[in-house]
Amino acid sequence: MEDTRAPWLQEPSLEHAREQPLATLEAEILHPAGQPGLQAWLVPGAAMVAIGGDAAGMHPQEVMALLPPLLGLGPRHGARLGVRTTRQGLQDFLAAGVDAHAPGEEAELLRALAADDLRHWRVTARWGDDGVRGVEVLDATEQGIWLVVAEDDESVALMPTTTSAVWRLLTTLLPFADEL
Repeated sequence: MEDTRAPWLQEPSLEHAREQPLATLEAEILHPAGQPGLQAWLVPGAAMVAIGGDAAGMHPQEVMALLPPLLGLGPRHGARLGVRTTRQGLQDFLAAGVDAHAPGEEAELLRALAADDLRHWRVTARWGDDGVRGVEVLDATEQGIWLVVAEDDESVALMPTTTSAVWRLLTTLLPFADEL
C-alpha cells in the first residue's frame, strides 16, 4: 500500500536532510538588523534546523512551532489602514522613520509606527526546481500587523491583516505531496 501522507510524515532520514532536502524553509528577520534567522532542511520524517549558529534535528511538524517565538508573532490589535510604497521606501522608513511626503492619514500611521516596536520579517519555503511560497510581514506591537505584498518589481502594498491570518499562511508554506 502506498503511503499518501505528506512526505514529512513518512520515514525519517536526518543524515540526508542538509545534502538532499525535499524542501527548505528560511525565516529572515529583516528589521531590526542583526537578529538570527532560521534555516530548515526537510526530508521525509526529519528536519535539520539551524538558528543562528545552533543546529538540531527534529520532526518536521515541530519546525513550524519554532516560528512564532523567533518572529515575535503574538496577539496584536488589527491594523486598519493599508499603505502603498516602494520596496526602497519601506527600507528607508525602517532605517530612518517617518516619510515626510506621505499623505495625511498615511503620515499619521507612519508616525505611530516609527514610535512602535517594529519587526519586518520574511519566511520562504522552496522545493524542487522552481517551487516557492513565502510570507512577508511588517509587525508593529501596538499598531497592528501587515502583509508586505509585492505589486511589481519596485512597489509593495502593506495590507492590514491579523496574526491568525499570518499563522494560517505560515502553516501552508511547505509543499503538499502532489507539489513534490
